[in-house]
Amino acid sequence: MNLSGWVPVSMSDGSVEWRYLPGERFTDPFFEDTIRRCPQAPKRHTTLAEAIEWGSAHPGLEPAGLIFHMSRCGSTLISQMLAAVEENRVLAEPVPMDDVIQLGDLGGLQAIATALGQPAPGQTRLFIKFDCWHIHSYEFIRRAWPDTPAIFLYRHPLEVLVSQLRNPGMWTVGGAGVSRAVHIAGLLAGILRAAVKHAGSLQLVEYSQLPDAVYGLFGMRWSQAQRERMEQAARFDAKTPGFEFAPDSASKRASADEETRAAASELVALYEQLGYEPRP
Repeated sequence: MNLSGWVPVSMSDGSVEWRYLPGERFTDPFFEDTIRRCPQAPKRHTTLAEAIEWGSAHPGLEPAGLIFHMSRCGSTLISQMLAAVEENRVLAEPVPMDDVIQLGDLGGLQAIATALGQPAPGQTRLFIKFDCWHIHSYEFIRRAWPDTPAIFLYRHPLEVLVSQLRNPGMWTVGGAGVSRAVHIAGLLAGILRAAVKHAGSLQLVEYSQLPDAVYGLFGMRWSQAQRERMEQAARFDAKTPGFEFAPDSASKRASADEETRAAASELVALYEQLGYEPRP
């Protein structure tokens, strides 16, 4: 079995779906964006056991950094800045990794990461950005990479809550019997509690520290040319790179109604425990 050039894109019931994407660099804001951009790529399926067997004989790049986050707090900015450096391979919320994390299979997680971490020409470093809910699986993920530097990115809860109410993520669906603001605030509270629990092994980065904080993450040293590429990427909106970035913290706070403010206020104590004083 030869899986060179094949990329796992999803997993279900022990079957892994692959797309043939040789040399793909994954520079889109999200992993799914790249897959959608290549609808005609050939497909195939293997078992997870076959993926594990192949991965053991074809090690990919070991992660140089792991990115955990609260959602809507600049994690895509970080991944886009890193992806602007040609030597970096950046996997932004890869679907098959979520699938195998939900399964709880450590060997499967490592095999999927190995397959995703097969470098394109010139790539020498791998960074993985997880989905926001993966902070709940932090201990499991760390079993795969106990010594890899990891960060947790967060933002004032009111700004995150307003963003999720304006454009809800799929993970916020549900919450029958309570308002949307209360439901989403509860989900964010769980994420922040998990971050507080694991803060001792995470580098904590608050949204307002971006983009400058990126240059000091993961113990990396960047050349002037690499920094210039990262600075150029930071000029644009991370999720829609065709538009220049425009600060929106003040407008988000100003637009919040009383219910949203009340729901967010319950999260401020957790936010403060991460070591950043809330802005007035």
